[in-house]
Amino acid sequence: MSAFQFGSAVRSAPSLSEKLVKLQAMLNQRRDRLIFVADFDHTLTTMHSSQCHDPICYNPLLPTDFHKGCTKIMNTPMSDWNQWWLLCHDYVVREANLTANLFRDGLNSFDFQFRDHCHELFHTLHTENIPSFIVSAGVQNVIEEVIAREGLPVGQHVQFFTNRMVFDEEDRLQTFEPPLPVTSQTKCRLPVHLPDLFAQTVPAHATTTTSSVDTSSEATETTAAETPKYDVALVLGDNVWDFSVLKDLPHFETINVGFATHEEKADTLMEKGNCDVVLIGSHHDMQPVAALLRYLLDADSSSDATTTTTA
Repeated sequence: MSAFQFGSAVRSAPSLSEKLVKLQAMLNQRRDRLIFVADFDHTLTTMHSSQCHDPICYNPLLPTDFHKGCTKIMNTPMSDWNQWWLLCHDYVVREANLTANLFRDGLNSFDFQFRDHCHELFHTLHTENIPSFIVSAGVQNVIEEVIAREGLPVGQHVQFFTNRMVFDEEDRLQTFEPPLPVTSQTKCRLPVHLPDLFAQTVPAHATTTTSSVDTSSEATETTAAETPKYDVALVLGDNVWDFSVLKDLPHFETINVGFATHEEKADTLMEKGNCDVVLIGSHHDMQPVAALLRYLLDADSSSDATTTTTA
């Protein structure tokens, strides 16, 4: 098969080609071992897009004094990131008097821009029924609403690990879940959040063992070992922490694809985020990722999978 080419404005690890060959072989053996993991803000969306907490903290239908309170919390130095999320969410519940309708109406004032070719990527994930996880320190209600408005194809194969607003029977905001907020530093709890899924196994290839029965004869028996069902992942992010999601599952082989606005950020993602590839530029689209996914899945194809992109 022809080597995959990402195109321009790309930084890649020297070992990338070798890794792609290995993953192609694994997926050619069993396609259902692949999962997809992505951050939301500034990963699926552009670098200039609104972010998840914006429509809540700066909803134009809420009082200006409430906005000022949110800004004060955001500008307060905190040693523990969990503390910021807890204080912010508690303040919103206590002071916003937010309803589901106010939330949805206020969302209209914000500009969430998905990267070009996100539809192509999500179409492949949907048609191939690839388990997909949006892992975000943002807010699930916002993510689901903007995905629906964009018309991205999602189904039961898509799951969220993020913070979520819970409204009561009168549609008033009651609380945020989970109690321990999802922050950049707690994204690695995804396997804890979905233990049954990540505990699934499939039979490995049969192995033959020999055991002595007595000094004059030997008996052989064949055992089918178990191996994790999911062990290959395509992971997207724009922050070092985005690539910690599967760090506690060392059996995973991952392709980490980062997004950076400039070379210095790309260096950080390559060195500290263990990225295999970083797409550089504030307007970089999702075409290389969509093409990479098809390339990995079409391991038996002999066609070129070349992409040309600009920063």
